Amino acid sequence: MVITPERSEGEGGKCAERVVVFEDGRRAAELCPDEARARAMTVIDLADDWTPVLFSEDAALGERGAPPYRSTFVALANEKWGDGPEWDRARSDRYLELYGIFPSLAVVRTRLADDARHRCHEAVSDAALVELDQVIEPWRDLAAQRSDKGFARTLRAKLEAERKRRDLESIEQLADDPYFKATWGHHQRVGKRVEAIVAAQEHLRCEGLLSDKAERGVFDYGSTQALRAFQRKHMIVSWRLDAETQAALVADSHELDFRAALRVLRERIVDATGMLEDGSARAESGQVVGRMLDAEAFRSAEGRGALENGAPDRIAAATDAAARALGWTSPEALRAFFDGAGPEGTAHLHVAVKLPAPPRYLGKDMALRAEIDRGDVWYEPPFGRTGDVQSHPVARRPTLTLYAKDGDREVALMRWPTTIGGWKPERLGPRRMAMVYKESPEGPRVWRDVIVAPVWIPPDSAPKRDLVRPRPGGGWAVNQDVFGPGYASAYGLVMLVHHRVAKIKNDKDPLKDEGIRTHGSVSYDSIHQGSSHGCHRLHNHMALRLGAFLVSHRHTERHGAIELGYGRRFAWEGKEMRLSFDSRGYRFELDPPVQVDVLRGRVMGSQLAPSQDSRPLPDKLAARFKQEQFED
Repeated sequence: MVITPERSEGEGGKCAERVVVFEDGRRAAELCPDEARARAMTVIDLADDWTPVLFSEDAALGERGAPPYRSTFVALANEKWGDGPEWDRARSDRYLELYGIFPSLAVVRTRLADDARHRCHEAVSDAALVELDQVIEPWRDLAAQRSDKGFARTLRAKLEAERKRRDLESIEQLADDPYFKATWGHHQRVGKRVEAIVAAQEHLRCEGLLSDKAERGVFDYGSTQALRAFQRKHMIVSWRLDAETQAALVADSHELDFRAALRVLRERIVDATGMLEDGSARAESGQVVGRMLDAEAFRSAEGRGALENGAPDRIAAATDAAARALGWTSPEALRAFFDGAGPEGTAHLHVAVKLPAPPRYLGKDMALRAEIDRGDVWYEPPFGRTGDVQSHPVARRPTLTLYAKDGDREVALMRWPTTIGGWKPERLGPRRMAMVYKESPEGPRVWRDVIVAPVWIPPDSAPKRDLVRPRPGGGWAVNQDVFGPGYASAYGLVMLVHHRVAKIKNDKDPLKDEGIRTHGSVSYDSIHQGSSHGCHRLHNHMALRLGAFLVSHRHTERHGAIELGYGRRFAWEGKEMRLSFDSRGYRFELDPPVQVDVLRGRVMGSQLAPSQDSRPLPDKLAARFKQEQFED
């Protein structure tokens, strides 16, 4: 039931915009924001034009005060694409939550109200998916998949014929028959896999991700791309039809939309409160309204136990409290909330709720330090003379931990998986590529510059072909997706520059940039393998959280957009192409900088130092590594 809010002018008289106070699922009042905060409430921005605090504008800086990517961020969150080549990647990816841009509540509302889609999912028979006890590789050879499909059809026909001959009710009755037990076993192994693919395809069609032209019962290209889009929509880190993807496919579609809304709420709370404590330092995750919102890939640092001084999952606790205050306790309750808000109810919505009290160490100028543990480090090449990959065993992946001073002790706020360098391809000339070791240097460093919407400038040696990409439907465009600014760029949505403090006294510039960054990335596969070209990658939403936390809890000077004025013209396929950047990003300066200790880790194998020599690029690896050259 919606209760009409009581009106308040606030302690300072009238205010331009009030926030709606929610308690126990009801609208209890409307207050001025300052009055709500005076009552120990947290004001949360749920508006459809929200951006993280790092993308906020500062009018005092004039033209430099507006972050370059802000309007694009808002458009993408509302699933609005333009027509130019700069929108091609986003239109293809479609769902960007996994890449750090969560949908607006208006988008979630539309999904939840799509009754035709929900009825479509409900009509799909999920028996084969529920019974599936194996991981299906969508990239498996099509000929092999079609062979399985034909074999399954033959096996079923054989079992059906025997069922009819014996006048049995179902082929399941042949499971223990001594003459047909083997046939039944083959049918279960192969046939169920084909049936599970068919069921998955039906769900993907319900989502509007798969056309009727897709081949039934096999993962062709269209089906594989549709599955990946579904995984992005529900923030699943996978390339396969695995247990987590299987569970999402058979889940109630209303429930999946509800969990998406809770994840949206969580990011708004993180932004409003400046929290960072997600339980990862304790290797634990809290639930929100009885639900686990994250896939396993986000819930703990692989191969690590709990830190003794790790912080609990305060983010989940706060999100749970806010969801219950708003009345978001089920898909039905959320839909009632949206219906009660009206058609434009979330356009400018700001709410105030009571959250758990913050810890005593949280403040405006916190004593912070970061630690990057490089984990198990292998300097030996991961390939043989013939080019065969020879993966090194890694028990401990690299991690990043941020510590805060709490009286006489330190608290580990979070511990996230990250990356270090390794053997990577590098272009040494127009026609020559080789393998070189890209080091992530150990030792003390500092974070001084937080760069939002960063741009990566390709080297002058980059061939023209590497600067362009084909457009859907034909033609070519500058490969702006890699250069940025953008969620898929080489540096993601946020980067923190690693500076080494010079040891020379009276140095004019005591901070030396070695080209290493901690930054966001959409290359989530590499993040969980721990490998990069030397930088320390994070998932984009985590990089946003970290950058916002540092800016909110340290003395910070906002410099705004970094003017660049870079331009490069070249001809490609008879057409003039122009690569240009007006800004290199939006800069915040931390004063003083945050100390970062890059630990040596455990150096494995017989080679104890990085190689200074290049190695020939094995033929078998050339094609695989061709696209990696523009990553950090």
